[in-house]
Amino acid sequence: MQKEILMITITIQIPVPPMPPAPAGAEQPEPVFAKEQPPVCRCHVRYGNRAA
Repeated sequence: MQKEILMITITIQIPVPPMPPAPAGAEQPEPVFAKEQPPVCRCHVRYGNRAA
């Protein structure tokens, strides 16, 4: 039986600006990212010896 190795590496760096507390009935506003600091998300998934 072949042994499979599942390796997942996730690196997320998201700058979160300070937001005032919203009322309980209001929807949460989406965070606004500055162009100087775009959200960085790198995901490397390797299954066995093949990179997905």
